[in-house]
Parts: sequence; structure tokens; C-alpha cells
Amino acid sequence: MSERVRWSLVAIALGALAAVAIATPAIGGQSATSAVKTKSLKKLVKKEVAKQIAKATGPAGSQGPKGDPGAPGATNVVTRSAQEAVADGALGQQVAECLPGEVAIGGGVGFNNPNNDFVVMLTEPLEADDSLPEAGDVPTQWLGRARNDSGGMWTMTVYVSCASP
Repeated sequence: MSERVRWSLVAIALGALAAVAIATPAIGGQSATSAVKTKSLKKLVKKEVAKQIAKATGPAGSQGPKGDPGAPGATNVVTRSAQEAVADGALGQQVAECLPGEVAIGGGVGFNNPNNDFVVMLTEPLEADDSLPEAGDVPTQWLGRARNDSGGMWTMTVYVSCASP
């Protein structure tokens, strides 16, 4: 008899569990499928609300207070250069410098060789102490390095564009 009681308890428990699973959505709870649908619906509603808010514009607000004047910008830009004669097969290097109070904003290397037989090896900004600038540093010169493969002597020119207020 005790064996029958156990099976009957198991059957009653399974029946009760099934009844709760079926009845939960009917009394305001969520089934697993309903929970997924609710989550998808919430996502769609959030997306639509964001779209509507992005379109909405209200009346223009009043003028805010006048801000402080900004720092003066660069009003003068000049190009400076330095030259070096480079023999065939040699590596030439030169630095073009800005004047005190100027900042290097660009640079490059050029040659007076019509055949373009120079190979640019390096072109980069430098600080006043000849080091590479790190984030926030101010470059004041430009380094250029090139190899002459022309078969003759040619001139390499390093250019630096310098800006000042």
C-alpha cells in the first residue's frame, strides 16, 4: 500500500504542476513564450519611442550668456626649408625649423631631380630638442631623410609649414 501512495502522490504533484503552468497566464503571470514576446515588445516600444523623440523639436530656447573669448588661432602660416646635397647612393638627412613662437603644422621632403630617383625614408615632426613629439607636445621642426638612387648628385629639400598667431 505504501508503494501505491507514493505513485499517487507523484501523479497528484505532476497534475498540480501542469495546472499551475496552464493557469499562470490566465491569472496574470507569464508563460515562457509570453515572456519572450513581452521582451520583444518592450524592445520595439523603446525603439519607436527613441525614433519619435529624435523627430520631436520644441520651441527655441532663450539666448544663453556670451562666452569667454577663445585663444587666438593661427593667423600666419609660412613655409620654411632646409637643403642638403646628396651624392648617388647616399642617405641625406636635413631638418627644417620654425622660428621662435611658431609651431610646425606639417612638412615633407622634395628633390630637384626630374626623374624622382630619391627614396623617402622618413618624414616626421620634431620638438625643439630634436625628440619626437608625444600627445600634447608642440613640434617646431620637420625631419626628412631620403636615399639618392639617381646616379648623380642632387639636392634634397625638407619643408616645414609653420603657424603663429
